Amino acid sequence: MAAKMGVTPAAVTHYLKGVRGGYSMNMVNKSRKARKILSELANDLARDETDMTIVLRKVCEVCNCIRSERLICRMCRNSLPGLSGECDLCFVVRCMDFSVNKPK
Repeated sequence: MAAKMGVTPAAVTHYLKGVRGGYSMNMVNKSRKARKILSELANDLARDETDMTIVLRKVCEVCNCIRSERLICRMCRNSLPGLSGECDLCFVVRCMDFSVNKPK
């Protein structure tokens, strides 16, 4: 799996144990839709049934999901203490909206 993702086996272990990306994983786990997309992606990667274009599209889809559900707001407030009031940046600046389908 690590080789497919271009990372070391130690990096995969750190992500799985929450040493790296723990806060992000907690955020993603709060979204049923994001978990579903990532589960599909993990299955595709394990079966070697996807290319990096599909991987990137699914990652963008997860990001859009997290933003639209306002799950990222707490992280922004923690990272940017000077942010005051309600922030709507995630709704003003949008990533591409992908509808991800497997190629036939």
